Amino acid sequence: MNEVEKTSFKAHIEATLQAVWDKAYGKLEIPHQPKDVFQTGGEHPKSLMSHLSLSLKEAKDTGIIENYHFGIASETGGA
Repeated sequence: MNEVEKTSFKAHIEATLQAVWDKAYGKLEIPHQPKDVFQTGGEHPKSLMSHLSLSLKEAKDTGIIENYHFGIASETGGA
């Protein structure tokens, strides 16, 4: 089972999803991997990779995100 690390931080409503994703790596103190995916949090996450230039406000106003909970999915090796 994968270990889950969590962090909370404040971000300005005009911050882009890319900026929030970048800040999360710093807060978690983990390296960014090339195949990582930034996604919504919760039970049914959806990729935000095609929306990284949107601000938090734009993403919320257009319904791309429902709240300000996100996840980073990392590709893991396996058999």
